[in-house]
Amino acid sequence: MPLSAAGYTIPTEDETFETIVSDFESQTNTTVDRARTDDQIVTAYAKVLANVIRKRDEERLAVYNAGSVNSATGRRLEDLVGIVGVYPKAATYTTDVAVAVTGTTGTVIPAGTLLEQGGNRYRVTDGNNIGGGNTIKIQAVEAGAIVLPVSTLMTIVTPIAGWDTATSSGVTNTGDARETDQELRARRLNSLAATGAGSTASIRAALLALSYVTAAVVIANQSAVPATVQGVLLNGNSLAIWVYPALTTAQQAAVGETIWRKSPAATEFDPPAETYTVNVTDKAGGTQVVKYDVATATAIAVAIKVYLAAGYALADVSTQVATDVTAYFAALDVGQAARVMELFTVVDKIDGIVGADFYLNGAAKNVDYVTTLTQVATISGSITIT
Repeated sequence: MPLSAAGYTIPTEDETFETIVSDFESQTNTTVDRARTDDQIVTAYAKVLANVIRKRDEERLAVYNAGSVNSATGRRLEDLVGIVGVYPKAATYTTDVAVAVTGTTGTVIPAGTLLEQGGNRYRVTDGNNIGGGNTIKIQAVEAGAIVLPVSTLMTIVTPIAGWDTATSSGVTNTGDARETDQELRARRLNSLAATGAGSTASIRAALLALSYVTAAVVIANQSAVPATVQGVLLNGNSLAIWVYPALTTAQQAAVGETIWRKSPAATEFDPPAETYTVNVTDKAGGTQVVKYDVATATAIAVAIKVYLAAGYALADVSTQVATDVTAYFAALDVGQAARVMELFTVVDKIDGIVGADFYLNGAAKNVDYVTTLTQVATISGSITIT
């Protein structure tokens, strides 16, 4: 049967063809020459029918797979993760982009005026008059990770007499693409972990739910005596927690409150450096001291040698390589190594690239950069691409 304890499986087209012919032979007490598909109506019909059945089987398999979070995609995945209260993060807009303008002094550039660069349109949000070094502010019309290069001449879509040029001069907030299916699945797992208060996974999930915490690591010594856990000496029944990046005073208090609410009773907080100490008021009105550390950003030099397909030049791919590799490093967690194979996957998606070598922090080519438990790997300066 297609549906069993192992899941839903479908026969191949050849297996279906054999089933059809065998049934025909059984019911007519004849023998069919399976090698003939030209003038023997039975095999010709069986081939056509097997192909149709296979397509229907594949459609049913797709429906079956759509019932699993691990294989569902798009809207169906959104429905499944929504059951546990997790919803995809929508794409955001590139906003607050400053644009220098030239032309006749006093010319008014109103809000709503349109500009264009690189196939992307932008709408003026804060208009201004030309003159005296004045700038206007614009926002991308479409949501997504739209990067407007600095010092780039833009096309004026809405013509205004007296307005000659518009040049991008700075981007405050670059938009984000819609959360990918893979990221949505990962966030669902973090959300489920958060329901198990007291575990290191639930504490970490609660911390990552804070918008200003991009990475975190939590380790625990659950024994009653001091012990070394992942290379860190901890007192008995204690936790050590690192967050990233550094926090404001208000954020420190919120993180401390989050840690306290998620931690088991009678837990000691034993971070090695004790970067942050926060007093939390418990339900009985008492004061509880929460201590935790901030992870260290370790900046490494990143150099990439790319190999190009015929007809492509370095200028065709370098900007996308820099953007995608920068995004990879920005997503690294505390203690997570920069893996060459993962970087290969990142650049392999870019049209025109057929291969690449990576040099991380001056090491030999294609050697992973491994951080310590409390470090976050970041990029030092600009990426060198040759």
